[in-house]
Amino acid sequence: MINNGNIVFNMVTGGGRDNNGNPIASTHSYINAPCNIKVVKNQIVYNQDQQYKDVQYEVNIDKSVLPSTFDYTKCSKVNLRYVTVIIGDFRPSFIEKPMFNQLKIMCRTWV
Repeated sequence: MINNGNIVFNMVTGGGRDNNGNPIASTHSYINAPCNIKVVKNQIVYNQDQQYKDVQYEVNIDKSVLPSTFDYTKCSKVNLRYVTVIIGDFRPSFIEKPMFNQLKIMCRTWV
């Protein structure tokens, strides 16, 4: 797999309330990994005299570069960077574990 970008996983753990009802702060951890970013869909949508851009990205990651304790189901947000350009922050809309020891993530945005 050819890596053409970088992905940063934002993991949020903890939080809630203690026995007295006081809030407990959640902790954020970040995992950085090289990835392959591909644009799956890039189209302009018109809605009531407004124009939106619908962009969908497919991100493939070699799981061997991720820590063995990494649980992708707890990922709340990802940040994509294509070479040196920051694409943006996304909520992963679809995550699966395909064959060949890779993790596939779908990210979508409306601009």
